[in-house]
Amino acid sequence: MKRKVLAVLLSAAMILSVTACGAKKEEAAAPAATTEAVTTAETAAPETAETAGTTEAATEEAASGEEDLQAALDELAAALDGTCWVGMDAEDYTCYALGFGDGQVALYSNVEGDEGVEGYWNIGTDALYIYEDAECTSQIGEIAWSYDEENDVMVLNDTAVMAQVEGDIESAAAAMEQQATAASVGEFLDSTVWAGLDEDSTMAMAFSLKDGQYYMGIMDAEGNTEEHQGTWSIDYDSIYLFDENGEALDTLSWDMAEDGSELYFTVDSTQLTFGLVQTDAASVTDAMVALAEELQ
Repeated sequence: MKRKVLAVLLSAAMILSVTACGAKKEEAAAPAATTEAVTTAETAAPETAETAGTTEAATEEAASGEEDLQAALDELAAALDGTCWVGMDAEDYTCYALGFGDGQVALYSNVEGDEGVEGYWNIGTDALYIYEDAECTSQIGEIAWSYDEENDVMVLNDTAVMAQVEGDIESAAAAMEQQATAASVGEFLDSTVWAGLDEDSTMAMAFSLKDGQYYMGIMDAEGNTEEHQGTWSIDYDSIYLFDENGEALDTLSWDMAEDGSELYFTVDSTQLTFGLVQTDAASVTDAMVALAEELQ
């Protein structure tokens, strides 16, 4: 429920930010309407009064828009309070955890030597600001952020996909350790190829993962194929798939056999099993063809 509230509040904040900016542009443009030459005092006076009224209205509209935006951001901040988020940058497997509580925030990563950052905070439509004092006058950090409504994930610095987990600011350090475990799995998955059949054995599927990119092939019993590619990210519970433009495609729950020989995805309550392909067959196409004879 709280995730849906976040999505709604963020949408409202973004709409209001555009409205507020529009009001400012209108205010700046208003004086241009008064540049028409006048020939008498009788004609000049009404235009001046009209201009003053237009400018005053635009100023009031801009102030109202800014007030509404701030109110929306305050609601968004209240919704984030008491939550915890974890994620990973798929490019370098750096893990992050972000916890909120009682007006304070804690940010942890698994970067060597990083002991984390704790402080007070406030939020804008595209950045999170961290301060060392409750009055928020001494800034010690700034993080670019956005929220993906479709997949209920937060994105830090445009690269680290953060999913909400149980907990709050007190849980952030432990959550980061869990994410580090997921990162080690991510490193293991890098440069691997996996293949398997769907639940009804009507399609052969294979995919490769390398350098934060995935390539997937699907083949049916008639030999028809589909290809998909993009980027991916992993946390302790899910793998996130994005298209080539960075748009979210899917979120898959995952698990792995203890010996690393099988990878399990849960899709619509159905578990799909993929086996690790040997390095001498490290081709998605080859892996699909090898399974084709098992299709029904």
